[in-house]
Amino acid sequence: FNVNGTVTSGTATQVNNGSVQINDDDGVPTITLGDVTVTEGTDPTAVIPVTLSNPNSVPVDVTVTLTTGTAGTDDYVETVLTVTIPAGATQGV
Repeated sequence: FNVNGTVTSGTATQVNNGSVQINDDDGVPTITLGDVTVTEGTDPTAVIPVTLSNPNSVPVDVTVTLTTGTAGTDDYVETVLTVTIPAGATQGV
């Protein structure tokens, strides 16, 4: 951005305007998918927290894929979801 001055008193007749440069030091955010525990037969859904290490200036879309781990495929439905974290925010579900 620019810095502009105006002589309001005194004998100076000219102002040399300047500029300011902001160096972005926020870094690229990292994404963390949180751990979730649900009880078989009791909890119909699992809410998986998706977190950014720091806010981003644009929305961030994260594709989350549920795959077989310790649960059998009859315990859950393999699913692909997209979580959008809005610009300026750090989390979504």
